[in-house]
Amino acid sequence: MADSDTWELLLDREYDYHEVQPVVQEEGDGWVRYTDGRKYHLGNRLNRLDTRRWLKFQKSWFIHKPRPRKSDVKLHPAKYPEELVGEFIEFFTKPGMTVLDPMLGTGSTLLAALETGRSGVGIELQPKYATIARQRLEAQLAQTRLIVSGGEIHQLRFRLLQGDAFQLEDMEIDDVDY
Repeated sequence: MADSDTWELLLDREYDYHEVQPVVQEEGDGWVRYTDGRKYHLGNRLNRLDTRRWLKFQKSWFIHKPRPRKSDVKLHPAKYPEELVGEFIEFFTKPGMTVLDPMLGTGSTLLAALETGRSGVGIELQPKYATIARQRLEAQLAQTRLIVSGGEIHQLRFRLLQGDAFQLEDMEIDDVDY
């Protein structure tokens, strides 16, 4: 890409995500308790976290033990684990919503969006990292299988663009939630 006014769509893929719904054991006024003991408030418009996970997220620090990273991913100077961004995605969105990362790097945000049942749009300036992100997302989409037995199906869409995020208005990106 020669100048900063151009961008390229590297990936545009739709995917059906199966959200497994837990079994409700008890219902109250504005809440449900699942068979595993978790409690969820039906008025929660922000996310689908149960009470225990909501309180855990409210801590001021996180302890993570991320999965081992592959060598091509370690090349990026600002790599962060998918598990970390996944917690923020789950806290600020519900399944089926769309997440935007305007500085995608090697694709951790899109992978976390896929794992948590959210659509994702990523923009990466550097061709080297955009290529790694595309390869990682394509590999994950290829091995993720749809299992249908109860629950809800969300039609997800993943888009990866290589270009300058300052050109966001020109990139034909639909509304995003986070």
